[in-house]
Amino acid sequence: MTIQKQAIQDVVILGATSSGLDVAARLGEAGISQCQIIKLEAQSVVAMSRDAAARCWQLALASGGQICARTVVFTSSRMVTDLVGDDRQSDGFEGERIDLFSWPQGVDLKAKKVALVGGGIDAVTALPSIVAQAESVKVFQRKPVWILPNSAMKPSEVRKMLGLVPAIRQVVSKNRFNSDQYFLRHQSLVRTIAQVHLQCQVGDPWIRRQLTPNRQENLLPLVYSNEYYPALLAENCKLFAWPVVSFCRAGVHTAEGIEHQVDCIVDGSAAERLRSLCANDVASLFLVPNANPELPGIENVERLREQHIDFAVVAVREALSALTKPVKESVFSRAGLTTQD
Repeated sequence: MTIQKQAIQDVVILGATSSGLDVAARLGEAGISQCQIIKLEAQSVVAMSRDAAARCWQLALASGGQICARTVVFTSSRMVTDLVGDDRQSDGFEGERIDLFSWPQGVDLKAKKVALVGGGIDAVTALPSIVAQAESVKVFQRKPVWILPNSAMKPSEVRKMLGLVPAIRQVVSKNRFNSDQYFLRHQSLVRTIAQVHLQCQVGDPWIRRQLTPNRQENLLPLVYSNEYYPALLAENCKLFAWPVVSFCRAGVHTAEGIEHQVDCIVDGSAAERLRSLCANDVASLFLVPNANPELPGIENVERLREQHIDFAVVAVREALSALTKPVKESVFSRAGLTTQD
């Protein structure tokens, strides 16, 4: 089926949540007007598929209609599972499974063996409290993120960073830690500060390597924490870089063939599952959950919410810029040949 270019929305936001509405408003301020919010109470989306030729997503509505969009913003992790499923096979995990983005009230992790899978900024926020409660914690990390120190750094840590990178003096002297706008204008400095922060807190070179992102990785959302690395290094916590293949009856099964037995799985992999669907093209599916006040360790709900929104706005703009560029014609096509010829 051929889709007319005029029929393709730039952005479709699934769910009229407060975060979804704010993303739409911020995109409008940035000049992106082709943005549609689907109020799921009024019309539900029953299926989603990729049109590779048109470089857009086709959303099938329960009413029989269809919407096409270059980028799609999900506002809940449950919606991700409902629409795109979960590629990790599950053999009836018998323990407790918690959605990191919809943390329920009254969760007690004392004396439990916990697996934390993915999660990005929310995992960075929650891990110290999880480690403090649980008997043991296994962190399954798909990709590391850049982590910046927050303004509550100990004086000894500040002095150490100042000695390693003189450029940080300006940031400290003007109290610019936790200043997203300042850091976004000085991205090279941000990476340097994040690397020095990692060096100051993690002594083991191999673990540092596992926690160091590719220098080309997007800086957003900016993540601030002085507690995440110490929690990872705690005696009852261990980091695993192998990807999770499935959730099995006893716990988590990873790609190297090991079954990790746990009592509880904290699942924060929804955003990663969306990225995996875009593996052969520009990332164009994003998750912007409402910040959950029940999330362990959360101190500033509004700040976490703003970080989710900042990431979505920048990511959508970058995706649209890439998706609307003309696709370069290959040498084969200019010669009228196919790769099979």
